[in-house]
Amino acid sequence: MNRVNKIETLEEKKRANKFCILSILLFIGPIVLNYIFAFIVYMCEQKMGIDIHYNTYYNFDTLDNLSRVFTISYTILKAVGILSMISSFIIMIMVRVLYPLNVFGKVIMWIYISMFIVFLVLFIILMIACNMMVDSCVSCGSEILEVWRNCD
Repeated sequence: MNRVNKIETLEEKKRANKFCILSILLFIGPIVLNYIFAFIVYMCEQKMGIDIHYNTYYNFDTLDNLSRVFTISYTILKAVGILSMISSFIIMIMVRVLYPLNVFGKVIMWIYISMFIVFLVLFIILMIACNMMVDSCVSCGSEILEVWRNCD
């Protein structure tokens, strides 16, 4: 970039746009792969007529071999997805630092920031809802306990 005139050259714009596209692909890629994986599990369940458990809620030792393969694949997919999303943020930050005049980088930055804010607000709402549910269960439990104590 020409720092004196603050003009972005065509070559810098192309390079920055390639990094921006890579950032978007790294962000969206794991989501698409997750849907493809779920579709493959669904098709295997329909064709083979078996129930495939591919999460960690089940004891790994009690799973059959196919479910173990899907559990390991699912775990690897989730780990790669998290690393991919982190790398997409790093690439976006790199574009903003190296090419501050690039409009595509600015748009991606604001999209990522707005998504983060939306997810943060949804997380806070979820925590408030969980707290309200636990409080209502505790109050119901104490009322039932009082009724039970008065029965004696």
